Amino acid sequence: MRSRLSIPLILLIVSFPAFGIFSQFVSISPTNEKNHQDMRPTIKSKGDSVAITIPYIEGEQKYWLIVSDKMLPTQKQNFREVIWSGNVVHSGIVLIAPLGYHFQEQKPTIQIVLPRALAMHSYIYYDYPKSIYDGGFYYTIDIPSYLQKQVSR
Repeated sequence: MRSRLSIPLILLIVSFPAFGIFSQFVSISPTNEKNHQDMRPTIKSKGDSVAITIPYIEGEQKYWLIVSDKMLPTQKQNFREVIWSGNVVHSGIVLIAPLGYHFQEQKPTIQIVLPRALAMHSYIYYDYPKSIYDGGFYYTIDIPSYLQKQVSR
């Protein structure tokens, strides 16, 4: 009797779905881009325009352009709540726009051209579009930090 009960009990324990417990936000900037080469942007300035190109990573995660009303410190660049809450208005967020990719011969990329004044408080966010049971990294590309680095050269 004891062995009959233990087999179904073991099957229940083994088949119970596991939830991802690891999830980490990363703000990508010139200071840490070497650790995140797969998300590293190429940013070129020409006059009052800024051309931003980032590699497109195929998968469930998506990209958004997020424009705020001012430049944000790193700890305010985690936009997960903004994206996952849907069409809720968030203080300080001026624009949320989903981004698609552009096919080139080698790899697909995301390409954006913005006026410099707008780029100085714009961010590219990469995450799942809604709550999930999996973990992993989610990112913000800190465009203003790259532009500040260009000016300081």
